Amino acid sequence: MSRLLDRLLTVLIGVVGVLAIGIGILVFVAHLHFQVVTSGSMRPTISPGDVAVTQAVPASSLKVGDIIVFYPPGVTAEPVMHRIVSIDNGVIKTRGDANNVDDPWQVTLSGTTAYRMVAVVPFLGWLTELQRPALIVAGLLLVLAILLEIRKEVRSRKTKARSEPQP
Repeated sequence: MSRLLDRLLTVLIGVVGVLAIGIGILVFVAHLHFQVVTSGSMRPTISPGDVAVTQAVPASSLKVGDIIVFYPPGVTAEPVMHRIVSIDNGVIKTRGDANNVDDPWQVTLSGTTAYRMVAVVPFLGWLTELQRPALIVAGLLLVLAILLEIRKEVRSRKTKARSEPQP
């Protein structure tokens, strides 16, 4: 039983490693970016704590309905992620899905590329809030404790199986 568990654990670790490498290559090749959503202006499509996956695309490919990331005119602190509601001669009007009115600004994208949302990973952004060292250490200690308990249980079962009389 122990050999089977060891093999399954080895296969699981290998699969996770291959997936991690594959995702890393995909992110690099597809020019993906990740942004933690902090406001509720795009609910129900995107909620605070979600991670929005965006991709660099030609600005000329944008169309009404796309969700884009941009800096509103005069704002350089934090980008906004809203849906395009109209495009007129390169001037874009946007609105958050949770908002009743269009945004007060008009956006003219500079450059040839823009960032369009291609996917949402729910709740993953909350993990970035756990960056405090104490919480990371506590999480690691919890994982270690769980692994030690699993190991103890496996050894206990092994010992029990050996001590049982054979027919």
